[in-house]
Formats: sequence, structure tokens, C-alpha cells
Amino acid sequence: MTARHTGVEGTAMTSGAFTGGDQERKAVYLPAAHADRFYRTTADRGRRVVESVPELPYLSHYRSGVLNFTVDVLDSRPAGPGSGTEPAADLGTGAARGAEPVGGRAAVPGAGQGTGEGTGSATDRLRDRYRHAGRQLISRFEDFGASLLPLDSGELMRMVVSTPHGGVHCGRLRAGEYLLGLAQRGQDVPRMDRAMNDLISEIRTQELRLGAENPGGDQAGDDLPPLAAPSQPHLETGPAFGESSQAKLVDLWSRTVNVADLHYAALYHDWTLVQAGDVFAESELDIWFTGLPRPTRRALYQDIAGRLRADLVRLHHALRRMVPGRVDRLVLDVQAGAVYVHWPWHAPGDFLIGVTLYQDIVDRAERRLRRLAAELPDAAGAPSG
Repeated sequence: MTARHTGVEGTAMTSGAFTGGDQERKAVYLPAAHADRFYRTTADRGRRVVESVPELPYLSHYRSGVLNFTVDVLDSRPAGPGSGTEPAADLGTGAARGAEPVGGRAAVPGAGQGTGEGTGSATDRLRDRYRHAGRQLISRFEDFGASLLPLDSGELMRMVVSTPHGGVHCGRLRAGEYLLGLAQRGQDVPRMDRAMNDLISEIRTQELRLGAENPGGDQAGDDLPPLAAPSQPHLETGPAFGESSQAKLVDLWSRTVNVADLHYAALYHDWTLVQAGDVFAESELDIWFTGLPRPTRRALYQDIAGRLRADLVRLHHALRRMVPGRVDRLVLDVQAGAVYVHWPWHAPGDFLIGVTLYQDIVDRAERRLRRLAAELPDAAGAPSG
């Protein structure tokens, strides 16, 4: 039997299905007609993760900007409060209607076409929204990747964008090939992100026979190791710097920016620099400056902040079809470390930028940045206490 998905076939992969509450949830596999024979192994790995990780209800695959397949359990997600995004609240319940067992062929509805939002069931329309948004998000990923190349820290391999209501993970399998995963609630983003990191590493090592790049770094729990002593960071202040808060900010940066994990942090208010500090002069980091001088790296991070106003508009435009709400977190995980942007406050021009050069502690360095944000009740440079 065939399932109606905006007028074309759908295939439900039933092996490995799990039970959520009293309802069995089965992943629906929708390949593009051109892609089924090439990506079945990759899709099967994705299906197993989608069925076993409730926080990851939707997964899509792109190569050279073309959608190849999606795997989701959107038919099985309950409607109403708690289902995630506002569009997801329109979903019905139950498994995919009349779906075929493994081995059937299908075509991705709307692949390479418009949004298709005016046809089909609520679930079909939601899938079309996600496919359209996914293409835009992959384009944003590639834009960010190109802008980060001058940092000499390797290729962009992971981008996480989140709002209070959910988030997406865009991960690079190899040049031009990506997986995109979705979390439909804010609290689901960390688990979704970890599942995507593991899946991408599995595909790279077991299927593509490439090395693992350790996206997200090592997951070592939620505790932050105490710093042995305050650092003496190189500090730069901008026009938004308040003289009355100078001593507090200097003290806060010396207790946060360090050679072990968070190597750079900058505070911006109304798109204008308040204070930036780094420990790039420490001898332990000399290896990272054999080709890129320290002043150049500092200037490049300020360039990223300067482009962020336009980048944020484009990013929100792409994300809004998948996840509602304002962007409050952006992670750009390159092969050697990561750049983080956090918006703990409501104004888009008030944000923190953090950087680590160490790939294995990408997760820990971001937790250090969160602690810094917690000690800043606003972006005007007035720390608590």
C-alpha cells in the first residue's frame, strides 16, 4: 500500500520502532527519486536514531544543495501543548497512514519545488515547510563556513541554532554533504545535538571511512573545573564601555577567560563593543599563531560581530519555518575549536561572543561562556554583585 504525502508515495521504516507512552512511533522515510539507491544505508542509520531519540523527530540529508531524503516521526507526534513548535501543534496522531514496509520506493514531496504549503495534510504541509527551511539553513551554513576560513581553524563542521522553542543542528558529513536535525522544544536541543554528533561521527567513520572530527567535543558532564588562578587577559574596550563598571568587568574576564577552555570572550551592547578579552599571549597557545598573528585573529572575531546584524536576519528568516521565536544561541563548530554567540538578553544587538581553540573541550568552553552570561544581568557592562 502507498501513503499519501502530497500526492506521492511514502515509506515507513518499521524496524527498531520504539514506544512513546502507549503509542508506537515509526519513522517515515521519504527519499528523492534520484537518491534512494545511493543513500539507503545513510538513511537507515538516521532512521534508527530518529526512532530511538524522541528529541530528534526530523532528519534531512542534502548534497550540493539538493535534498536527498528525510526521515521523521512527525505522524506519531501528539498534537496540542508540549508537541513543540506552533506548526507541530496542528499534527494528528497515529502512525503513517497505509505506509509501506522497508523496501518500498518513495519520492520526497516538493523536492526541488516550492514550499507546497497549500496542499496535503497538516503533516505534509509541515514536512514541506521543513524541507524549504532546510535548504535555506544549509545555505546559511555554507555562508558561515566561508566567512570562518580566514581564522585558519579548519572547515565548519557543525552549526547549532536555537530559540527558546527549539533548534536545529546542521552537520557536515564531507564537502558539500550535510545532515540537518530538528528539536521541536527548547529543552530538547542538547539531546538532539548530541545524537546528531554521534550519528555524523558514525557515518563518517563506518560508512565513508573518514576520520571522526569530534563535533561538539568531549561530553564530560555539567561541572566546570575551577581555575587555578585568575588570568591576565589582553583587554580591549569599545565605545559602549562604561567607566563605572570597568573594575567589575576586568575582574569578571580574569575569572572567566583562561588558557584551559574559553580563550576569548567579547560583550556587545547595541551592536557596539563593550569589552573583549583573550589569553592568546599564553605560551600554551603559541601553536595556533604560527601563521595567523594574534592581532589579526582578534580583528577577525570583531569582523564576525560586525557582520552579525545582517547574518542574524538571514538566519532567522531561514529558521522561522522550522522553529518559532528569537534566536538566542548560535554555535559555529570548526575543526579546531568553536565560535559561540549567545543572546541572554532580549535585544538582538546585545550579545556575548566566545571562542575556544581546542576541539576536545568545545562543550566545556560553552558552559564557561554561559557562566559569564549569568553574571551579567544586562549587556551594558554592569555585572551583578
